[in-house]
Amino acid sequence: MPRRRWPKVPDVLPCPGGDVAIKVVSPTEIAKYADPGEELMGCFVSEQRTIFLRSTVHGEARWRVLWHELMHVGLEDSGLRNGLEHTLEEAICDALTSLVMRVNYR
Repeated sequence: MPRRRWPKVPDVLPCPGGDVAIKVVSPTEIAKYADPGEELMGCFVSEQRTIFLRSTVHGEARWRVLWHELMHVGLEDSGLRNGLEHTLEEAICDALTSLVMRVNYR
């Protein structure tokens, strides 16, 4: 079976709360948003309406990280993020990402 070619991630996506920019950045750049000892593959910075993706992540993994961060956007834009504990929010984003990846990219 031939290896899947993953498209370039978009630069901007429309979302309910407004457009979200998507930037692929170096590990050093994304580390600015990490907690001490944390190694981020991606993050959504709501104040900037920007998703940052680590440049060393490619292919399916990059799309999985993008979808995960888009789930954070959806929770933020809907107001559902308010009051969620961090671990529960991450679990919800992971579960929804797995569903999207399975349905769209199997």
